[in-house]
Amino acid sequence: MVSNSIIVVFNSKNHAFHLEKVLKENEYKPNLYNAPGYLSKSCSMAIKIDESAYDFIVKKISSNKLDVYRIYKVCYKNNEKIYMVLKKYK
Repeated sequence: MVSNSIIVVFNSKNHAFHLEKVLKENEYKPNLYNAPGYLSKSCSMAIKIDESAYDFIVKKISSNKLDVYRIYKVCYKNNEKIYMVLKKYK
């Protein structure tokens, strides 16, 4: 099984809404949802999106000073879904 998606987990719901808006304005197709507890620290908002948006997202997080917890890549190992940490914040 192959997955080409990443999950951006936020510390702030407002920052999640902001990045979702920025992504849509730039013709990406983000999926905003409540992240599972095992992926988050406090806020449960996350954006799932195609990994091709990774570089754009990292730039926007930096330039907009967004409060992000982690960025994960969705992977599969032995037909089991796992989440690999791509980038940690604070």
